[in-house]
Amino acid sequence: MAKATGVISFLVLALVATSFLQGPIAYAGAEFGGMRRMLQACDDTICTQEFYDTEYVTCDSNPGETLPAYSNCCVLQSCQPNTSGCTLHLKDDQGTVACPF
Repeated sequence: MAKATGVISFLVLALVATSFLQGPIAYAGAEFGGMRRMLQACDDTICTQEFYDTEYVTCDSNPGETLPAYSNCCVLQSCQPNTSGCTLHLKDDQGTVACPF
């Protein structure tokens, strides 16, 4: 009985937590099958920075190349550790975010 209660509690908690995902963050990356890339770091890094609705990324270390969208600089650095001088280009001409690495 305790195991079933734990499972039910987990499901309710998951439902409540995901119900708050709305707007750009909820669907960003789903268009290109990149939800994991957009929201989750690629290693054991915990990224707590603000998440952006990013269209693409450019980096000085990869001149002329456009990288896929990442939700913030922390996620980008965990997934692309050999990059530097990166800029997140936000959707809908909302500007850019310069990464500190």
